[in-house]
Amino acid sequence: ARPEQLSMMDNYNNFLKAIESYVAKHHSSGLSWNSSGKDAPAKLSIQSRGPFLSRPTVGQPKQYLDGSRFYCEYQSGEKTLEIDSDKKILFHVLSGIDTSITIKGRPQSLIIDGCNTTKVTLLDGAQHIDVCNSKNITIAIQGGGENVPVTHISIHHTIGCLIQLSDVNCNADINMSGSTGVYFNLPKDETTDIVEIPTQIKTKIKQGKVHTVLVSSTNK
Repeated sequence: ARPEQLSMMDNYNNFLKAIESYVAKHHSSGLSWNSSGKDAPAKLSIQSRGPFLSRPTVGQPKQYLDGSRFYCEYQSGEKTLEIDSDKKILFHVLSGIDTSITIKGRPQSLIIDGCNTTKVTLLDGAQHIDVCNSKNITIAIQGGGENVPVTHISIHHTIGCLIQLSDVNCNADINMSGSTGVYFNLPKDETTDIVEIPTQIKTKIKQGKVHTVLVSSTNK
């Protein structure tokens, strides 16, 4: 081999060793790749935050406002929180376990992420609702008014979700993927209908009725 070829191979081997050293030093989340060929030691104790995402589930319960975002983290038990409806708050419920949260005031969006067995009651409704990486979720929408109903609901990577709509919130687009056991409680006269929403279906609730269109790779 020519000297320049040998030099190139040495540089390549040094590059591979540098990558191996970097991974051994910085990848501590359970990847089986380090300098000894064994599992890298975990620096953090992590548990399953949701059915599809591993993040810490144990932490100090806290609620705080960061600009237009209100965060409720690691909540358990019952909690009633009040927000200013005029500030278009994005309300985040993160890593809640066995909790029931009642929200007074209307957030622009409700985001539930990484929660397990969590119920959120919206006394004044919300415009957008997003649920992801969660399990056994119940959302009760009790208000909102005819002029500001829930317009969009997204449910992703979630197992078990019940959305209880009020009679003024029966018009909404539903976007769902990677989820099972999703039900909507639709008011009908003096009773309610419980409707299961299948995956791979584009769903729209209009005047209390469910309209669906099959989604395939050929549909745009």
